[in-house]
Amino acid sequence: MWNAYAEAGKSSDYESPELAKYASGQARSTLVQGLYDYKKRGVVIRGTPILKPRITSLHLEERPPRAELQDCAEGSTWRNYDSAGRPVGHPDVQRQRQQRCQE
Repeated sequence: MWNAYAEAGKSSDYESPELAKYASGQARSTLVQGLYDYKKRGVVIRGTPILKPRITSLHLEERPPRAELQDCAEGSTWRNYDSAGRPVGHPDVQRQRQQRCQE
């Protein structure tokens, strides 16, 4: 999903069919709305997120077995730019995103 979002973000393609392959319902709506808003503002995404998924609990005794995951996309290599190539967004927000992932 993250790769499809990053690819669509290069041109703020909120209609990318790739998004529907990996997300549905509210998750897909959130991705599409974000890209739509970027498109209206002339914002694109460059780079790719650093993914840090991890298993937080594993229940092999259950039928079917169940695992719980925590997924985090760290954004230090994934930034928003305007049509002139200037970074957009507030640096403090970027730092907060990075800190959440490092906790």
